[in-house]
Amino acid sequence: MAARKNFVPIVLLATCLLLSGCKDGFDEKSFQTITLTFAPVKTKLPSSYVFISPNAFIDTVRFSDLPDPSVKKYLDELYMLQSETNEVDIYITRDIDFPAVIFFSRRDFTPINKYTLRLSTERIETILANTTRKTEIRTNRMEARIFERSESMIAKLKYRISGPDFTYYKTQYYISSGRTDETYVVTFENTEEEDLESLIFSMIIDPPID
Repeated sequence: MAARKNFVPIVLLATCLLLSGCKDGFDEKSFQTITLTFAPVKTKLPSSYVFISPNAFIDTVRFSDLPDPSVKKYLDELYMLQSETNEVDIYITRDIDFPAVIFFSRRDFTPINKYTLRLSTERIETILANTTRKTEIRTNRMEARIFERSESMIAKLKYRISGPDFTYYKTQYYISSGRTDETYVVTFENTEEEDLESLIFSMIIDPPID
């Protein structure tokens, strides 16, 4: 990875997309353990999620029954992410028409502190404001917090995005690991208020093998 540099969070937007949920409290048997393709990181996900490559994700969204504006916004999210890094893992639920989606990516190490948290919230909220201007869509920040877990610092940003006939939740995590000197970005979007916090906090991050 390149030398440490200023934190530029990835902001993934979906203005009108209806996404199905993933709740905490699943029976342990309903979980799977996944390993990121680009980093020595393991985490548990509900077994309803399946890995999908970026190209397959693009085709899935394009040929879904989602309205055109939602398809465009969803693809724009992935293209924005790919403009920052070629290391992207995507997991979606098996319900293709209304998928809940998780994006994983890697960044150069960035210290997690109040300053970077403020920059993250300002950037996300500016983009959301520009996207929803002159519409009936409302964005409410629910959380902007920092956690310390063992050898990692974690920033969590959570938003409720509502329109006349839909509501969905966007949760982003930034995990800066002292073991790998890297920052991992996880974005989770669904229609349920519950998020992946307990799973994110239990991620296993191993140092890379030389």
